[in-house]
Amino acid sequence: MVGCSTTTGRYILPQLLTNFHREYPQVKATCQVASQELAFKLLCEGKIHIAMTSSPHLSKEADYRKFITDQTLLIVPLDHPWVEKGWITPQELANTQIILPDEGSETHTAVRESLASVGVSIYQLSSVMELGSSEAIALSVQEGLGAGFVSNIIVDRLVYDRVKPIKLQGLSIFQDIYIGRYPSRPQSTSQTAFWEFVKSYKFSLQQEAIGINLNDIPPN
Repeated sequence: MVGCSTTTGRYILPQLLTNFHREYPQVKATCQVASQELAFKLLCEGKIHIAMTSSPHLSKEADYRKFITDQTLLIVPLDHPWVEKGWITPQELANTQIILPDEGSETHTAVRESLASVGVSIYQLSSVMELGSSEAIALSVQEGLGAGFVSNIIVDRLVYDRVKPIKLQGLSIFQDIYIGRYPSRPQSTSQTAFWEFVKSYKFSLQQEAIGINLNDIPPN
């Protein structure tokens, strides 16, 4: 039993579980998509065996290992004025309508803290709406509603070639995704096999193909 957040569950685990099943065809794995808080609660209660989360600090008793690092991208519609230039300063975010992730979400926290580090308040942006679904944000951007911040995984899997990632001068937003378990609980052979499989697994994204090479962003 694996518990995970929505983005992780929908876009990482299918690839992960498919490859695990090829190697261990007799093992049945079940994924429960939930919020980060609920996944952690279920892990504490022993109702799931492994949890994926962006925070490794939810429990001192749990054993967390970093699985991947995902980038949060600023994306705009293909007809947006920023497309030709390809990059902006963080301060220029105030010049367009923004679709923000729901406050309290992992992405909202990552964007808020990263912008604050360069003196930009997320609450001063021209927010046209807040959406609780990363998929909804990406599709709204595709339809021209405004710019938005979404996971690289969402761009890669859902709106590839239908939106434009815009680079932020002097700023990159990353989220580490961790896998966690409670080592004090007895681990079955299949649970141990999955844990070891994930630790050595290489998850791939088409990062260069969607134009997020940070080396060509003008310096501060």
